[in-house]
Amino acid sequence: MATINFFIEKNRVTNKDQPCLIYLRYDHNRKKTLISTNIRASVNQLNWIKDRGHDKIKINQPLKKTFHGYLKANAELKRLYENLFAALCDAKELGDQTCSKVKEIYNGQSNKLGDVKTILEGIDKYVSLYETEHRPRSITNYDKNLRLHITNFNKFKNRDHTLIDLNHEFELSFKSFLRSNESLSESSVDNNIKYLKSLCNKLSKLGIKVNPTIKSFKRASKSVIDSDIIALNDKEMKLLSQPKDLENEHLNQIKELFTFHCFTGLRVGDLMRFHKNMITNKNRIRTRSEKTNSLIEVPILPEAMKVLKKYDYELPKISEQNYNKGIKKVLEKLKVNRKLEQHDYQPIHQIASSHLAKKSFISYCLNSKNLSPIQVSKITGTNVETILRYYATADMDEIEMKLLNTKQK
Repeated sequence: MATINFFIEKNRVTNKDQPCLIYLRYDHNRKKTLISTNIRASVNQLNWIKDRGHDKIKINQPLKKTFHGYLKANAELKRLYENLFAALCDAKELGDQTCSKVKEIYNGQSNKLGDVKTILEGIDKYVSLYETEHRPRSITNYDKNLRLHITNFNKFKNRDHTLIDLNHEFELSFKSFLRSNESLSESSVDNNIKYLKSLCNKLSKLGIKVNPTIKSFKRASKSVIDSDIIALNDKEMKLLSQPKDLENEHLNQIKELFTFHCFTGLRVGDLMRFHKNMITNKNRIRTRSEKTNSLIEVPILPEAMKVLKKYDYELPKISEQNYNKGIKKVLEKLKVNRKLEQHDYQPIHQIASSHLAKKSFISYCLNSKNLSPIQVSKITGTNVETILRYYATADMDEIEMKLLNTKQK
């Protein structure tokens, strides 16, 4: 007799609230095979029924309402159950219902997942399977960040890239797009390649066809990423804060917003949601970082206060994409064109993005205002080790001034 049930290894569970993997269990002639559903739930989150004196998981509704996202997860479990049942029916027609044969047919069906061909469909599949298993921030890396860049890349190339398109030509083109069009730093480009490789690894294990070339996609070496940490120096910060009308009002707004950004060190997400209620009666910006949920309190420097007063404490609203593009134009107009060896001697304005602001603020506080890393950590929410390792940019003009014991003009 052949049976299909949902199954967890209860004998290994010491705590009924401990999440454990749900399997599909196929039994035939006292032999069994287990197939992972990639969904985890605790014993208390499962619907249990009595069947001939044994506890079994309810087939048509395995998960209780206490399971976060139970409707979507139950639908996925039902789909997997039906796939295994269909494999059993095919095995019956072949006259071979053994565990190995049914599993072979089931895996063959997975290989025919015709609904998963494009990268975006692969992201959909990944999210549907793993959103209850991984932390929300981890899922966001795929569901929002990687999805956004792949969507934009598809529009740029005017085609919907498939999982089979992942060859070296794609790798070079996608990396170039992320740097030039999406204004990402080398570390962010590296992260997106990491997410793409991880996504394809998961999909491949599900039996979905992926171009094996993805395995050889290269991530940047640690030394390259470390050298990518750049910041505006003291002269460039002063040049940015000086009054200067650019060619149109839009660029003027971006210049002033970027000035405020560089002299407060807010993360771009916190900048975009800034409002005057974040200002305390001591003229400090006090808020919880959207990214880390850590409390930050930043004294408002005169350069930033000047921008706030001009706009009556309501900063211009600009999309992050237009903001990144505008920063390049603003710095070019201001002739901030210092060439960067680690970027093949490109001028800094060509590779600048919103991420430059926080790095510049930290460098400014360390090198020009002589704050300690502990003090900088307190006002930015960045830990001391990170500041010392990545953000404490050495300004050659500052070094020269100290070595020669001269005043910087």
